[in-house]
Formats: sequence, C-alpha cells, structure tokens
Amino acid sequence: MDTLIIKSTEYTPEITLDKEQNIFEFKGNSLPENAVRFYQPVIDWFREYLNNPNSVTDVYFNLGYINSSSSKKIMDLLEVLEDIIEQSDNKVNAFWRYEEDDEVNEDTGKAFQEITSLPFKLEVY
Repeated sequence: MDTLIIKSTEYTPEITLDKEQNIFEFKGNSLPENAVRFYQPVIDWFREYLNNPNSVTDVYFNLGYINSSSSKKIMDLLEVLEDIIEQSDNKVNAFWRYEEDDEVNEDTGKAFQEITSLPFKLEVY
C-alpha cells in the first residue's frame, strides 16, 4: 500500500499515512476551501487500509484551528477507523493533541471523544 503524504499549507494540515512505518499523523490547521475534496483521498486511503490494517493503528491529530466542514470530514474518518475494529481483531487508538491553554481545541477533542466509540485519548503538550 502506497504511503500518502499531503504537505501542509496555510489552510490545510500536513498528513502522513504510512502503513509500513506505522505512522498516521495530522498536523496543522484545517480550514480548506473544500473539505470534502481535501479529505476524500485520506478517507479513501483508510478504506483501502481497512482491507489489511496493522495490528495496532495509532492515529495522531495535532490540529490547531479546525473549521466545521473539516470537523465533519474528520468524523467521517473516525467512522472508517471504527470499521477496522468492527471488521477485525485489530486495535485502533486516536490521540487528540492540544496546547495546554487551548480550551477551544480541547473542547473539540472532547466532542470527538464523546461521539466516537474508538479509544480516544486527549494529550496536552
């Protein structure tokens, strides 16, 4: 399976999805003009990954500002990650990283934590 790397811009996060190295990371701000178009390759990549996932998949979200359309696409992504658990004995963990004084980002992480059935951990840095 090919690695997917999307370079960050002022409006989009850096995304690294590397099955072989077991790296699944999102870093930066997420306010693309078209979140559906931006996140679709990521969701498609994880749907393919679903066919042969690693035994443990740790997904790290280190997102600064995130707009509402990005939130919706990240929720869609979390649903695909839930499918990995449902369709196999493999484990998936999500980590939401936020700066200590960033209450908005902390609240965003808590909202995802409440919505998803994934093991979802909040980490302060």
